[in-house]
Amino acid sequence: MTKIVSSLREAILRLGSVILSFERIYGVKLSYSTGFVNFSRLRATENLLELEKLAVVLKKTVYEKYNIPIITIKTENMDYIIDGHHRAYVKYLLNYKGISAYRIEFSDYMSRASYDIRGLRTIETGEELPEEYTPWKAVVKLIEYYRKLYGGEVKLKKVRVSIDFLVPTQKYVEKNKLEKEYDVRHEKIAPIVCLEYEGKYYILDGHIRSLKAKLQGEKEIDVLVLLPKVPVTPGVVRTCIISGLRSLNDVEVIEA
Repeated sequence: MTKIVSSLREAILRLGSVILSFERIYGVKLSYSTGFVNFSRLRATENLLELEKLAVVLKKTVYEKYNIPIITIKTENMDYIIDGHHRAYVKYLLNYKGISAYRIEFSDYMSRASYDIRGLRTIETGEELPEEYTPWKAVVKLIEYYRKLYGGEVKLKKVRVSIDFLVPTQKYVEKNKLEKEYDVRHEKIAPIVCLEYEGKYYILDGHIRSLKAKLQGEKEIDVLVLLPKVPVTPGVVRTCIISGLRSLNDVEVIEA
């Protein structure tokens, strides 16, 4: 499975290794500080992120309070990410102002590559992940899809909403899938992903989980909402209007 930094101890060990490597390469003595880096001064040093790893980090950040500092090189005007691109990008997607970092002081550092974190792209490596991460890969793919569709930033937020405010974007769900054993109170395993428009939440992924929550009597549920920076009327809204889909009551359960 994808390897991520799992503890502060591991992060500190990485920090020591990075400092030692830079001291040997540049022939200087380096120190570091711990602090908060605003995204306005943070620069990436790679522009492709593995989709699978991003899915793992996203799940852990949203539901497991995963919060390991990244490692940067601090110059007068910028902080360059040396370790922790996926952690930084996830915090950016979740609309944080910045991220905690171990900042290596190196005023003369010149990065060979420098990228705006807003423009980072994902690449699917084909690495197999445990099934619990499959829906989180879908979240990342939806973010990328809507970034391309709207030509701008798309961020993400977790909110708790009334079941009655969920609007399906498909009319049918299969009975055999609905009857599979699944506890909707554990939606962190498979999040419901929506677009918000005029107070309603249009389901992009998670129709069965949403309907099962309603059938089990749940009144509220956590959803992940995609937030395009450009104000638009999503195509799914028009589709729902045409199809007569206004709430989960309009979903029909069919035999497979």
